[in-house]
Amino acid sequence: MLVLTTRGAVSGRETSTPLFYVTAGDRLYVAASFAGSDRPPVWYRNLVAHPHVTATLDGVARPYDARTLEPAEAARIWPMLNATYPTFARYRQRTRRVIPVVELMPRGAP
Repeated sequence: MLVLTTRGAVSGRETSTPLFYVTAGDRLYVAASFAGSDRPPVWYRNLVAHPHVTATLDGVARPYDARTLEPAEAARIWPMLNATYPTFARYRQRTRRVIPVVELMPRGAP
């Protein structure tokens, strides 16, 4: 798990959320599943408004830039996310919305 820290879209306050993640190269990927709710999680709305986030792994916090993957890009990441946390598949069946996959790129990466 990683701890994702975002800045509130309205409040501007920092909030931290533990999330399952997968890696590919130097990128991290998380799913905005909210347990299959038809509403996106607050942390996702925050990072859409403020894409500069912090991810803490193994006690080390690093800055990242977040972006929502396009559907074709997300399709390549979903098998890894499902392997890490198989319940994601049930969440995707439970909701009417498309669950976003978010890429976290180390700040300053091309």
